[in-house]
Amino acid sequence: MTVSPQHQMDTTPRQLLVVDSPTARGAIVALLLFVGILIIYLVTQAEVVFSTQISLILGYLIGIPILLSNNYHRSILLMFVFASVAGLLKYKTGFNPIIHVTVDIMMGVICVGWFIRRFFVPPVQKTSTPLAILIFIFAFICTIQIFHPNGYSYFASVGALKMHIYMIPLYFFGYHYLTSVRQIRQWIWTFALIGIVMGSVSIYQFQMGPEAIKEEMPEYAYMIDLNTWQDETGKSYFRPMSTTSNPGGASTWMQCLIPLMMAVCFMRTFSVGLRIILGLVLVFLIVTLSISLIRQMFMVTCGSV
Repeated sequence: MTVSPQHQMDTTPRQLLVVDSPTARGAIVALLLFVGILIIYLVTQAEVVFSTQISLILGYLIGIPILLSNNYHRSILLMFVFASVAGLLKYKTGFNPIIHVTVDIMMGVICVGWFIRRFFVPPVQKTSTPLAILIFIFAFICTIQIFHPNGYSYFASVGALKMHIYMIPLYFFGYHYLTSVRQIRQWIWTFALIGIVMGSVSIYQFQMGPEAIKEEMPEYAYMIDLNTWQDETGKSYFRPMSTTSNPGGASTWMQCLIPLMMAVCFMRTFSVGLRIILGLVLVFLIVTLSISLIRQMFMVTCGSV
């Protein structure tokens, strides 16, 4: 895979946050480990407002500087890892509104750091982005809908913009960040691991059955009851939640990961051994999809792949 000169990324260090002292770096790593363990402990405790607030405050204080750094791989990894368990955390915290938007905030912070570094930290890059004008026109059309006379309210209209334009910065960031096959190789294992973890939880929940999962995770009881059915023998089945907040929530991840895994399996830049391993992961993801997705959407997904 070759990269056109217009799409070359300047590899000159362009940092917002710099820590050169090995001692300081070690202290920061130790602090992060301590805070991470503390957050995990607090989130898994009996749900009280105090523990949830402390977890969020500590998480944001430590997380925002990390996400603003120029280590994009680490930042994106943290975002995807959190997103894969965000649904579970929503239930555990009684659908705390901050946790509900944390993934969006993480993505926004990453893009803001990239934007500042790209346009304000020398040397300033001037490479263009395809379709930028059309995308800006689309964003403008969506934005002026705030003033639509038949809208519910200005507040609701502003909130609705998230569904239409909030992902646009991710397009610009992704275009200028992903420039080589090496990065695809680096990310494919991250996505494979996330898929395996979510798939394993889905299969475990599916095998245990709805009643057993309701005993283990009473927060899911209502949603499980709404998505439980029985076969002709009277055995109960349900669409497993996995680590998400929705029945069959893992299917959304599988729909994104399966085409990517399948594409990599045909890339000759990967060794035969790696493609065989990813092929086995692909089969596992398809199994997860089959028990998580409703039949109609399963056929649509197969057709699109």
